[in-house]
Amino acid sequence: MQDANRSEWDNDRTQIKLPKNIVLVSCGKRKQTSRVRAEELYTSTWFGKAVTYAKGLKPDAIFILSAKYGLLDLNQVIEPYDLTLKHLPKIKRVAWAEDICKKLAKQFDLNADHFTLLAGHSYREFLIPHLRHHTIPMEGLQQGKQLHFLKEHAITKRKEKRKINSTNTCTAIHQLICRLPRYQFPFDTFQLPSNGIYFLFEKGENGHDGERIVRIGTHTGQDRLATRLIEHFITPNKDRSIFRKNIGRAILARRKDSFLEHWNISLTRRDNRARYGTVIDRVKQTGVEQEVSDYITRHFCFSVISIPDKQQRMELESQLIATIAQCKQCSPSTKWLGHDSPESAVRQYGLWQKQHTKGQPLQEVPEILKISFNISKSSSTEQKKDL
Repeated sequence: MQDANRSEWDNDRTQIKLPKNIVLVSCGKRKQTSRVRAEELYTSTWFGKAVTYAKGLKPDAIFILSAKYGLLDLNQVIEPYDLTLKHLPKIKRVAWAEDICKKLAKQFDLNADHFTLLAGHSYREFLIPHLRHHTIPMEGLQQGKQLHFLKEHAITKRKEKRKINSTNTCTAIHQLICRLPRYQFPFDTFQLPSNGIYFLFEKGENGHDGERIVRIGTHTGQDRLATRLIEHFITPNKDRSIFRKNIGRAILARRKDSFLEHWNISLTRRDNRARYGTVIDRVKQTGVEQEVSDYITRHFCFSVISIPDKQQRMELESQLIATIAQCKQCSPSTKWLGHDSPESAVRQYGLWQKQHTKGQPLQEVPEILKISFNISKSSSTEQKKDL
């Protein structure tokens, strides 16, 4: 009996009619001079942006309100004309609105469906009493402010689309890079390409249904990829590696260690060495350097792609950093050490770097990255065969 009742209830649900959404856009004064589709006939900036806004709402239907032709489908082919409702007497405007509603009623429920009106007062005045559910997004706005409203909406939509594309691209990048071989300390430098980009992963950091990339980097000197990674992982000199410096900053800040002030001082400059060389506790600094090395070797691993050309790898590095930094799905875990970093960019973007984080993100995976991935994957396979 229960199954029978459930079946009847399910059948009732499938028969429920959801209200439809319809957008009505008023025609424009500026027109083409030949017979064309209604959407193409009106050439004003306002009309074009209004139709774009209407399409962005993803309604069930969009119609144009024409002073001469009444209710127009966007694809309906019509002749140009010179007529506006403003110059018609009230009796004709009422008749025009009633004709519009009769045509709408043949396809939609005027009492249940929802209508969005992108139209001036003269075009909607006698329509509204027939439409029980309606909204007027630009009600009360003058023509100039209406155009501003439509422009701002278009900009917002483009930004949202870029964010979506960027997030999808970030997912694709993670899926690609996570398929590459991983290297940990101690690593064999002979297995690495001479030139390329490295991607760091950190224990406990996840994103895009896998491990999250927490730093991207490259090198400026030719054939120095392995040397750069050694400076990050092994060489106890934070002034040669901003990555090491950032890790040390977070470690010291987490335990509120006053040595952080001295850790931030770079001793690569001669004037700083003369000024602070005798002030900084070198024993303490050596100890912190060891802490940093221990943390990095225990918590980090990396993958690499081969890119021989310096300009290509520098450009790709900056684009990749921006893409991952601005992705909302690449959030750090609550226990991530970077939350204690005194560097706001590290905390904000969830990466152990700040340069390029505000750059232009990629909208798709670039071909150079796909090619480099295939080269790196093939090289790794060949190395395994040799072993």
